[in-house]
Amino acid sequence: MEQKKLSELKMQDKPLTDYQFEKIDDNMRIYYLPIVYDDQPDSLGTSGFHFYCVKWAGENVLNPDLYAEIERHKLGKQPNHWIPEHTYAECFFEGVAYYDGIRHLYMGSEETDNYAYHYYPDCDDYIAFFNKLAELEKKFCNEGLMK
Repeated sequence: MEQKKLSELKMQDKPLTDYQFEKIDDNMRIYYLPIVYDDQPDSLGTSGFHFYCVKWAGENVLNPDLYAEIERHKLGKQPNHWIPEHTYAECFFEGVAYYDGIRHLYMGSEETDNYAYHYYPDCDDYIAFFNKLAELEKKFCNEGLMK
């Protein structure tokens, strides 16, 4: 599996870190981009969203800033191990939802060399991902707003 830094991953041809994200847990996030069409009435809100879920896959502990964060964690303080230039991440799922819900869902990515493949999958990660994805679907898909 190819190691990619979070700062190298892209969604819609832009750096993943340019987008908002929802935290699933300390080691997993969903980055997303709401879809809004120019001719869409404001009353409809959004018409879906693009999403890219990443899992933390390691870090460059030689980085002094990151090392300081790890030391703070040992002292009981909340770490920020998501430093884009030093954090390795892999795609867990990516896809797009439109007005009627999730339309395309891809497991892994060619970008992180795990397309359609998960090594030692943790079922709890799948449950947490789909629960968070369902929350985003209700928030950004018009038909979800009507349920």
